[in-house]
Amino acid sequence: MPLTQLTALPVGRAADVAAVRRAVQRGDHYAIVGVNNMGKTAVLRAVGDAEPGCLAVYVDCNQVLEWTELGFYEVIIRAALDSLPSDSPARSEVAGCHRTLVAPTTMIEDAYAFVAALAAIIRVSGRLALLLDEFDTLLRRLDARVFLNLRGLADQYGLALTYVTATTHRPSVIRADVEPFYELFAYTTRYLSLLSSDEARAQMAGYAEERGVSLDDDDYSFAYGQMNGHPGLLRAMVYLLGELADERGVTGEERRRLASAAVNAVPNVQTECAGIWNELLDSEREALAAIVAGQPPTEPARAYLLAKHLAREGERGLLVFAPVFTAFVVRERRLEPQGESLRVDTERGDVFVNGRPIPPLTDLEYRLLALLNDRRGQIVDKYQIVEKVWGEAYIDQVDDDRIERLVARVREKVEPDPRQPRFLTTVRGRGYRLKTE
Repeated sequence: MPLTQLTALPVGRAADVAAVRRAVQRGDHYAIVGVNNMGKTAVLRAVGDAEPGCLAVYVDCNQVLEWTELGFYEVIIRAALDSLPSDSPARSEVAGCHRTLVAPTTMIEDAYAFVAALAAIIRVSGRLALLLDEFDTLLRRLDARVFLNLRGLADQYGLALTYVTATTHRPSVIRADVEPFYELFAYTTRYLSLLSSDEARAQMAGYAEERGVSLDDDDYSFAYGQMNGHPGLLRAMVYLLGELADERGVTGEERRRLASAAVNAVPNVQTECAGIWNELLDSEREALAAIVAGQPPTEPARAYLLAKHLAREGERGLLVFAPVFTAFVVRERRLEPQGESLRVDTERGDVFVNGRPIPPLTDLEYRLLALLNDRRGQIVDKYQIVEKVWGEAYIDQVDDDRIERLVARVREKVEPDPRQPRFLTTVRGRGYRLKTE
């Protein structure tokens, strides 16, 4: 499908879609970076097949059946089967590879099935582009070897295999130990920008039609002034204006006055702000807190906030990107827990210390912390750790030194002072214990 024939593009994202498509056409790997609900998914879904002789496969990484190497391979091949034409000669071979991935097999067989499926698609389609959406968690949790293998496949197939990733942070910021994989995106990273006032108005008009709300020019200007051009926040504001019209029957200036008074307490708005805040790195939160306190952040932090459109230039210095998010940052800093605490979000795989996310954990590090969290307050011996973290097959292969090195790496990420552990403590001669408060 030529670029001129694109339809149903996300409002304000035609340039982003075109940039990704050009990269795929050239065979360049590409990284899209944007904060929560900025439009990353919409861009990838709108890319479509880049040109004849290229199959573009959209992969929602949140649909993995398990956060493992096998789960990663399976979701890619499942998405490829959905994308392959029904009459494609590759379907039968790819389906067979998928059956291998979902059946109990060895890791070597699974890896071979994944590689064989990619080879079959490239042989028939000519070229393959994997559009990897919601890639953050997999990038954090899988073994480094997985990403080194992806780099090896990219080198093997050259222009015939392209990766496009969508993440909340620049890939190299998420994890530091898979540099050969990051090199693929060194010069091809695109930060999604906030919508312009015209783009925001067009998007709000769509939300208003969806909600059955009638908005005037002043409503659009008011909403844009509060939310800037963040698509998710704009949607929340349109719904707030609609609720005020439904429940109180007010329109015009009175509705905007009520919305202004209520916006920082409305659940939908707070949910959108929390979605952005919860995915930020600790350094980003600190930089935003410095801005609202009137203190300039460090130059590297300033540059990164501007690149990600979390901050904007004001007449008197740097500002948080939108007034409603400024208020949220102030509130979060005021409500920060005073005591020390550790929380493991097992549904999302995130870990928070004193309310802030820790640096990304590798798969082994997360497995250890999840095991200790499941049995928090209890002593977990080294045999249990090997069995649950590495697997029963490694009982005779993992020695005490290897366990201690893993524990030390986890402490570096969760402890305020790893030399005097507060959460992950050693019970001499017996094992380890996790305290969350």
